[in-house]
Amino acid sequence: MQSKNFEFLRPRWPELAELGGFAEHYVYSDPTSSVTKARQFSEQCLKWVCFALKIEFTAGEEPRLVDRINKLSREKNVLYP
Repeated sequence: MQSKNFEFLRPRWPELAELGGFAEHYVYSDPTSSVTKARQFSEQCLKWVCFALKIEFTAGEEPRLVDRINKLSREKNVLYP
């Protein structure tokens, strides 16, 4: 899905560009789908941030979005209230 706001991501992160484009496209016609795509976008972003910063989680366990946010916050990589 082409997007005005997320197209710059496509060359390096096509999955993010797609998710952002869908979230943008559905914002008025189907807000529930838009929020779902925005959530998927944020989950994918945090996975890549954790990978880039070498943040590790328990083997065999897929951490939830809140687990990733909290771990990044505890390790002072991001500020989160």
